[in-house]
Amino acid sequence: MPVISGKSAGDQNIAKAGVNLVENFATLAAATTFISRPLQTPGLPKLTFMVTQTAGALGISLTPQVAWRRGALVANVSQLQFVGVGPAVLTVPGVPTVLEFNIPAEAMRISLTTAAVFPAPNAFTVVLMASG
Repeated sequence: MPVISGKSAGDQNIAKAGVNLVENFATLAAATTFISRPLQTPGLPKLTFMVTQTAGALGISLTPQVAWRRGALVANVSQLQFVGVGPAVLTVPGVPTVLEFNIPAEAMRISLTTAAVFPAPNAFTVVLMASG
């Protein structure tokens, strides 16, 4: 009988893990940058950013960001230092925009920047996912 579990089966001896965060943005103002809440990702290097524009006719600019280290203390808590990890990408209304990276980071978030003539109403759903 073949071995289907235990240390001698499969190519990895670690447990898989995953986390996600969903955030909705509605009626964004023109010429403004919005930042999603951060998702903590230590030990989860497979990062996926997904943004879907659910209302509105003009796309926005997305910039994926990660934090590799912590910086200055604020109220005795070390703050994450976020940097962009890819070029800005424009959304297409009604089409999910998916960005994937394989980066060992402490946390991830996404920056949404609207155009100077951005019309309302508009709405976006941001999904941040990490696995390892």
